[in-house]
Amino acid sequence: MMLRLALLAAAAASVSATAPGVRASISSHALKYIVDTALPVVQKKFSTISIPNEDSKHGKVKVSISNGVCHLNSLGSGSLSPVPGQGIAGSIQGISVDCSAHIKAKLSIWPHPSCSFDVRGSVNGASAGLVIGVAETGGKPVLSSKSVSVNVGSFKLSFHGGVCGFVAKLINGIASLFFKNKVNHMIEKEVSSVLSQFINNDANAIISAIPLDIPLPVKAPYNIADVDFHLANAPAFATGYMGMDVVGSIVNSKTKAPAPFPAPTIPAWSNASAAHFLQIFLSPYVLESAVWTYQQAGLMEYTVKHTAIPAGFPVQLNTDALALIAPGIKTAYPGDFVDLHITMPQGKKATITASPAGVAASVPLNIEFNAVTASGDKNAFVLGCDFDGAIALKAETNSTTGFPMIAGNLSYLKCPLSVVSSNVGAVDPGLADVLLNFVFSGLVTPFVNVLLNVGLPLPTTKGLTFRNFRLINGNGYVMVATDFTYVFPSLALDSNVNGGHSAEQLPYAPLLDGTPVEPAEMTVEEAESDEADASAEASFASGVTLLGVKRAAGHAPMLRGMN
Repeated sequence: MMLRLALLAAAAASVSATAPGVRASISSHALKYIVDTALPVVQKKFSTISIPNEDSKHGKVKVSISNGVCHLNSLGSGSLSPVPGQGIAGSIQGISVDCSAHIKAKLSIWPHPSCSFDVRGSVNGASAGLVIGVAETGGKPVLSSKSVSVNVGSFKLSFHGGVCGFVAKLINGIASLFFKNKVNHMIEKEVSSVLSQFINNDANAIISAIPLDIPLPVKAPYNIADVDFHLANAPAFATGYMGMDVVGSIVNSKTKAPAPFPAPTIPAWSNASAAHFLQIFLSPYVLESAVWTYQQAGLMEYTVKHTAIPAGFPVQLNTDALALIAPGIKTAYPGDFVDLHITMPQGKKATITASPAGVAASVPLNIEFNAVTASGDKNAFVLGCDFDGAIALKAETNSTTGFPMIAGNLSYLKCPLSVVSSNVGAVDPGLADVLLNFVFSGLVTPFVNVLLNVGLPLPTTKGLTFRNFRLINGNGYVMVATDFTYVFPSLALDSNVNGGHSAEQLPYAPLLDGTPVEPAEMTVEEAESDEADASAEASFASGVTLLGVKRAAGHAPMLRGMN
């Protein structure tokens, strides 16, 4: 038995490692943008290179070289590209350096003539090659400078100052060797050191500042979940992109318990969107894990008070009206009101599917009809509802939170009813359809859409702005292709903690309160369109926050689409 459990656990771990909930890929175009943006920042990290003095004697001539300094004018331009199975290779071309030194020459024989002058050396075509490793530590990508090679090339020398005709040829040769050997080496060392430090320290500090446990932006009691964007394993490298497998699960922020079912396999890359900087593939597992997390927290429920039904509606929540559905309820509880309690039964699982037509959800629900008696609520009967819903998704920067989101809108729902149990005899579920259509479309759907419009937050950090969003529905996934811009913080050049980034969680704005508003008397048409009713006792709808439980057009609440 123990062996079987161990094998099952190993199999589950294997599935988790190979089938993440989200896969993200950074394109070669993005890497090119990153290096172009980073080089001006890296250039500012270079300090003046001081060249040690050098004394030498050549036959009868003593030569002293002093006050040698070099300044980096420009790092030129660069490129980065993924190397399949290895990492990221890069090159920098057109590095420009200016150096200067003072040279003094003196003849050791009488009358000991001497002269001194300045020499300037410049090079405009220096280059550097580098290999960057990208590993996974603690669920975050970690960069390492695996190798940096620098080729300074030949300096162009010019002399200014005294006349040293008697040793001019000698001095020219000495200066050439001085720049070729000592100066070249020191420049190579400085360039290599600065590039390596930027990769190992500054770049990693920026990456480390990106939050990967992102709270869903809703208020209590539904603010119990995080989106887990940690890496599931080390990044992989293919021609044209670097791919990252992401956990992509909505988990309880305290327990971090993952959903007990595997994610389906999804793509890592689409050639059709190769021109974009970033591709993010989301599997149905993201939404399914959200429903499971809220179900475990007891938040997948929704209560409809009898007072929520407008007075003019043809079916009221009382035993007289409901006798049309269940004749025995009027006999068992004469003259009583009835409240509805909608739940997703424990042990049941939501099923989310994605196709080019869009995202569909199927969530099993129970609708309890409870008589409100003087001695407490009494269950009369329970209807079941396999709720089906369609969700339209969009990727955008949310106007409330200011952060990139995948938001949704509930556009269609249905829920064929069946009898689960009855304490009052025969029940005709078909006659309850009109009532539940109103409950789901008029009370729940508007509230769910408020949640969906807030959306699923994506990881970001200060200075990072997403643009050119494109959302594509695919077979078994939803893909977001996007570009971005990044402005390096000024403090990134200092040795401050996190390179100037705050380690605090980004200020994701909470959703509006889900406080119910009791409706005034209104017509059925008004009730169906009035958003005030959307919050009526919305414990079930808001319980699904990012994956909002949906129940709209016509039937029981259902699992809300991907926010």
